[in-house]
Amino acid sequence: MTVTAELCDKIVATTYDSLTPEAIAAARRLVLDGLAIALAGTEEDTIQILAEHYRGFGARGDAAVIGFDFRTAPPWPRR
Repeated sequence: MTVTAELCDKIVATTYDSLTPEAIAAARRLVLDGLAIALAGTEEDTIQILAEHYRGFGARGDAAVIGFDFRTAPPWPRR
């Protein structure tokens, strides 16, 4: 089994109940920190310009644009 397959198996087997309280607290802090950084970034002129650029695409609304009043398509990974 490859390292990637083994890691994926462990991720799939992980449940909320199997996590320690410390792991849950750390995950919550990381999510809140990420949201705080995303929202703080909405104040920058560069972010405003980028948001207007993406708003102009008129893409389907599958993904919320945090801090803005529109939705867009999620980015797809490049191959």
